[in-house]
Amino acid sequence: MINFEELQETIVPNFKGGEGNTIIRKYEDAAMKVLRVVLKPGCSIGLHTHVTNSEVVYIIAGQGVCILNGKEEVLSRGQCSYCPKGSEHTIANHGTEDLVLLGVVPEQ
Repeated sequence: MINFEELQETIVPNFKGGEGNTIIRKYEDAAMKVLRVVLKPGCSIGLHTHVTNSEVVYIIAGQGVCILNGKEEVLSRGQCSYCPKGSEHTIANHGTEDLVLLGVVPEQ
């Protein structure tokens, strides 16, 4: 079981070249990273490529915009975005409330 409340919170400025601060609680082992990420309004995760892995992003709260391989998709609570290996994406919070997401990155 992963209890994010028991994991250390890390604040990363300009995560992957994004805007503002990204608040992360992360579980990691040799096979997987599981992250709970909070983006405050106006903050973003910068554009990055998943060269050696993929990522599944599930929206827990709020609303955001994901640009995946140049295509924009609006993400809301309960929705999921998939970034396949070799693809690039960025996620931004243009809303007025926190964007809370769960990221799952299998290490390949």
